[in-house]
Amino acid sequence: MVKFGRTNHLSHPLCETLLRQKWISYGCPIYILDLSFYLLFLFLLSYFVLTFPSCNHHDPINWNSSTHLCSKNNFIFQNSATTFQIISIWFIVFYCFSNFIMEIIQLVHDGFEY
Repeated sequence: MVKFGRTNHLSHPLCETLLRQKWISYGCPIYILDLSFYLLFLFLLSYFVLTFPSCNHHDPINWNSSTHLCSKNNFIFQNSATTFQIISIWFIVFYCFSNFIMEIIQLVHDGFEY
C-alpha cells in the first residue's frame, strides 16, 4: 500500500487489526529473539574483554598497572583461556559471522538500494 501511495488505507480498522495480529504472531517473537541474542553477544564480549589477559600490553597512562607478559612467543589461546571464555569467543565469532552473511544476503537482494 505504501509502494502505491495508498497509505490512508493502512488506518482502516481491519488493516490495523491485521497488522497488529501479524506483529503479535511474527514480529514480536522474532524481535525478542534477535534482541536476546544481541544482549547475550554484548554480555559475552564484555566478559571476554574484561577477563582475558592481554599479552605484552602496558598502559603508560596508568602507572599502577602491571604488564602481563606471555610466557612464550607463540601464544596459544586454549592453554590460557577458561572453558567459559572459549565458549564466549565461539559465540562471538558465530554471531559476527552470521550477521556478516545476513548483510551480504541483504546487499545481494537490495542491490543499489542498500
